[in-house]
Amino acid sequence: RNRAKQDILRLFLRILFLVFVILQLDLGLDWSWWLVFIPVWLASFCVCFGSVRNFVMVQAVAAERDPEYFGGKRAENDNKATADGTGGDIESQANYGAMGDGNTPEEKSEP
Repeated sequence: RNRAKQDILRLFLRILFLVFVILQLDLGLDWSWWLVFIPVWLASFCVCFGSVRNFVMVQAVAAERDPEYFGGKRAENDNKATADGTGGDIESQANYGAMGDGNTPEEKSEP
């Protein structure tokens, strides 16, 4: 939905720019070229602002998933080592959904 709004805004600014250029060239209006190019500057600002906003949102999601990498602190129980030396529960380890090697605590069989 936001993408559609941005596309409509860009289309409107392009049309407005074309109208300003046509008016400036054909009717010989006494407008400054800075005024004629205002729609281009606004479109450029919107693209830059949208890119920065998307970057900040992606970075926030990444920081939420891996706070240690982004300077945050994990909970104390994530940093405690367990008796078997694995360093905490399976989900707190940095395997990021990789295929297991079959040595998870649930799959180990005791002799």
